[in-house]
Formats: sequence, C-alpha cells, structure tokens
Amino acid sequence: ISFPPGKYLTGTIRIKSNVRLRVEKDAVLLGSKLAADYQNIDPFINGSGDPMGHALIVAVDAENVGIEGEGTVDGQSPGLKKNQKSYRVRPFLLRWVRCHNVAVKDVLLTNPGAWTLNFQQSRDVRVDRVTIRSRDLGMRDNDGINIDSCEDVRVRNCDVSSGDDALVIKSTIAGRPSRDIAAVDCKLSTSNNAIKLGTESIGGFENITITHCQIRKTEMAGIALYAVDGADMAGITVSDVTMDGVVVPVSIRLGARLKAFRQGELPRPRPGRLHGVTIRNIKAKNIGKIGMLINGVPGHPVEDLLFENIELELPGGGTSKNSKVKFGEKVEAYPEWDMFGRTMPAYGIYARHVRGVRFENVRLKLLRADARPASALIDAVKVTGADFAVSKKAGMPEAGVLPGKRDTFQIYLLMGQSNMAGRDRRDLETQRENPHVLALDAEGRWMVARDPIHGKDGRTEPGAGPGIPFSAVMSAADDGATIGLLPCAVGGSPLKRWVKGGDLYERAVARAKAASANGVIKGVLWHQGEADTTKESNASSYQERLTGMFRDLRKDLGKPDLPIVVGQLGDFMDRNSQKYPYASTVKEAIRRMPSSLPRVGYADSAGLQDKGDNLHFNTEGVKELGARYARAMLKLQGK
Repeated sequence: ISFPPGKYLTGTIRIKSNVRLRVEKDAVLLGSKLAADYQNIDPFINGSGDPMGHALIVAVDAENVGIEGEGTVDGQSPGLKKNQKSYRVRPFLLRWVRCHNVAVKDVLLTNPGAWTLNFQQSRDVRVDRVTIRSRDLGMRDNDGINIDSCEDVRVRNCDVSSGDDALVIKSTIAGRPSRDIAAVDCKLSTSNNAIKLGTESIGGFENITITHCQIRKTEMAGIALYAVDGADMAGITVSDVTMDGVVVPVSIRLGARLKAFRQGELPRPRPGRLHGVTIRNIKAKNIGKIGMLINGVPGHPVEDLLFENIELELPGGGTSKNSKVKFGEKVEAYPEWDMFGRTMPAYGIYARHVRGVRFENVRLKLLRADARPASALIDAVKVTGADFAVSKKAGMPEAGVLPGKRDTFQIYLLMGQSNMAGRDRRDLETQRENPHVLALDAEGRWMVARDPIHGKDGRTEPGAGPGIPFSAVMSAADDGATIGLLPCAVGGSPLKRWVKGGDLYERAVARAKAASANGVIKGVLWHQGEADTTKESNASSYQERLTGMFRDLRKDLGKPDLPIVVGQLGDFMDRNSQKYPYASTVKEAIRRMPSSLPRVGYADSAGLQDKGDNLHFNTEGVKELGARYARAMLKLQGK
C-alpha cells in the first residue's frame, strides 16, 4: 500500500500478513489527536507498572510485513496528550507483535505517544536507515528502538534522538529470551540511556552484539546492562563505540527486582546470572560522573567480564570526603546509574559483588585534580588489570582543564543579584546534569554545572538560577558546543557595585579575562535592579548608569559587539509597592535597554511566578526565564 506525497490523518492501522506500507517522500501519516481512535490489540504491563499496548500502526501474528519509504510517520503526541484529562492512552508509533519477517526501512518516525518502534516476540526483523525524533516532547516512555523477547534482529544505519532509552532490548516474556540480535552503525542521543539491555528482563538475553555506534548528548548511561528479573544475561558484546556527553559510559547491574509483566505469569524466585560480557574499543569524553559502575548483589556476583581498549576522559574534581561514601545494597530497587547516590567514592571505576573481571588496556584521563582513588573494588574476586594508566595524578593541585577545543567552548557571564543566582531550592536533589554545560567554581575549576552554581551570599543559600536552563537551550541550538557559565551574581547588590570601579564589576571582568584562556566569551546575562527600587534617585538614573556600565564592560573585555541580554524583574514585585515603591521605574528602564545600546536583548518575565516572597522567581519560573534569555541571545547571534 503506497502513500504518495500529502498528509493522511488516521487512528490505529492494523497490518495483516503480506502487507507492506510504503510512505513516499513528502508523505506524512498523522496520528489522530483523539484517544478513542486508538486500539489496544495486545495489552501488557510495562516495567513501571503501566498498562500499555495502544499503537498507531500495529501488526499482530502476521508475517511478511513492514513499512518503508522516505516519508514520515508523526504521532502528534503533544496534541493527543492535550486532549486527555489523564494521559492514559499513549500509543506506540509502530508496534509488531509475534510477527515473522518484518522490515522497517528509510522512514522518519516522530512524536510518539510512547515507544517509537517496538518489536515484541517477533523474529527475522530488519531495521535499516530509520530516523527517530522523540526527544524533548514533554512525554515519558519515548523509547527509540525497543526490542522485546525477539530473535534474529538486525538494526543498521539508524539515527535516534529519543526522550527515553534510544536502543533498548527487553525481555518481558518468561522463557522467551531476546537473542541473536545485532545493531551496527547507529547514531544515538537520548535523555536517558543510549544502549540498554533491560530493565524488563524476565526472559533473559543471549548472543547480542552492538558495534560501531556513536553516542552523544546522553543524560544517563552510554551502555546500560540491567538483569534484575531473575533470568540470565550472557553472550553480550559491545564494541567500537564513541561517546561524547554521557553521565556514565558503562553501568551494569545484576539485581533482584523479580517482576512479571504478563497476566498469569509468576515472578522468578531468585536473581539470575549476568556473565559473559565483552566491552571493547570504547572512547568516551565529556563524562558527567564516573567511568564505570558494576554492581551485583550479595551471593550473586556479576561474572566473567572483559573490558578491553577503553579510553575514558573523566571530569575529576572529587574530594577525600567523597571517597568515604558507602553505597547501600538496594537489592530490589529499579536500576539506574544513580540508584545508590550521585556522589561516587572513585573517579574511574566502582565494582561491587563481581567475580572474574579483566581490564586490559584501560586508560583513564583526569581533567581536574581528584583526591579519590581511580577505582573502588568491593567483594571483588579474580579481578585483573585494575592498575589503570592514569594520565594525571589524583590529588595534584592544578587549575581546571577544559574538555574540548577552545573555539567551541562558549562562555557566558551571569551578572546581577539574587534572581540570577537563584533562590528556590526545591528540586535541587533531582536535577539532571548535562556534561555539555560547565560552570567555573570559586577555585577556578570548570565543573559540570549543577545548581546552585553561585556561592553563598552571607548566610543565604542560593538555589536554582536561570543559567543552566539557558545553557540547555543554547547547547541544543549549537550542536557540538560546550557551554561555560561564569557565575558573578551577588544577592542584594545595587547597581553602584556593578559600575566600573565597583567591586563586583572589577571582579567579574577579572574572572572573565581569566576564563577566556579556556574559551570564547560569547555573551552576558544581566538580572539586577531589585536593590535599586527603594530610592527615587537610584531608579530614575538606572537606565543611564546601566548603559554606561555595559559600554565599559564591552571595552574592558575587548568586545565592542558583545551580546547582552537583560532580564525583567518579576511582576509580583508590584504586590509590595510600599517596600519597592520605584519598581515600575526600574522595570521601564530595563525594558528600554535594547533602545539604549545596539546588540542588547530583552528577556520578559511576564507570567512567571514567585516562590512566595514577592521577590524571587520559583523553580518553574527560573526555568522559563532561562529559556527566554536563550531565545533573546540566539536572536542577537542571528540564529
């Protein structure tokens, strides 16, 4: 069945045997935005306990089926979600259940409600030259390629950018392992794990090979092997993989969650085995936390592992206090890289409950001094080659070393007072780190950015500011660039401390000049003015003084066209006019700044809420303000 160029709106399409869809170039199959238009033909429960199975295109118990062509399948999931009070109908984009001889080739798959491309209990599957775009949709469970209890599967030349795991192999059927699966020459980017086996693992895994893949901008593990539902994982090879921007390159877990996923099936009674794994020829840089995490459980070690020809460029920066961290066991917990915490007792490799592990030609490069050991090995038997080659000695006092090239490292000054530093401390423990976003700490070291990036103002603890949300947008807009944040803001500081000759101005200029040895100063974010709303003289002269300060800043940094974005004060200040009687005067001055100087942008604060004090933005407001700063900065940069 061929779809010529055009747009075709549809609910569930069920494919029978000997039927292949061909979506021609410039043809788009659009998923309905109405939940009632989707069928759940073969329901099941996913690893999080959610009922699943609705799909836009589905084949069940069919053979000789598939979809091909250079067209697009668009699930329109944001619109579908908007039309549901409770977002319970989350259709897969393509789903193949108990099928034989399946081919998916050349298509672009985007905006799924759940998993993008799912194969379940199918065999003789071929996936080639498929592009998937399911990242940053505000959804969950947006896996890219999802292979479940299948055999004889080949995935080649695919480009996946997904909101959940990019290339994931599961086994939700007891007695039906995922086996004889190979993936080669794929590009993977994701908000979760790039290459993953598990978490659903009751059926087991056998003879799986993944090779010659490129992983970038991944917010969890590059390679995640999780066997936690009682079956075995064996005969796994991952090789010739490059990574740029991962939190942890390798995360391995044998656990005892022991969950079943089909009605009538009983969980397995005890942990299985995770053994016979080879990981070789891996190069990883822009790592957020640690090189490898390998964890079994007491009495059930991870066994027979080979790590060969591994190069890890590690962030470093750990302290001797960090090295004393003790991890709990969490035998039944859902596995993720941070299941035991985000502070690591080693900078390179942590292995616990392991037996028969060989490290051959594993090289670690530290980008900053680190007082922790290269490895922490606990209940580790027959481990060889753990005397890793380290290119920088742990604990050596030195300035931070910038990953990447100077001309691709973009530095932005964060100047102003408390709303630039941030004051809302909610969600600090659950924030995700982006290895492409760094911040300069008080000791002059570039660290992976994590709020609060500003220092303490007297006795006041800073919170989440707009800098990191700003950087996330900027990094996404300029593929390959690393963003560096130069925090200079000080709570309660009036403009007089920021004009030339003032202590904060001189300190900011000095820090910027020092930082420019590592990268390129690309712009300034300014958010200040609250401290100048109490006196008429300060408020009435605000625009003139700020204009002069920006001119001086550009001159002193040797950048006459340096882009500067000013952020507006919160509208909630108007509720307390007695305390801030000249807020409207300062706000109007800020609003007029783009007309005072060229290459000055404006980030509005309309609609953003405070954290309950009529002064500081809450966490949600800060995130949106950061995005508005980014949009204004990109406009100034002509992007």
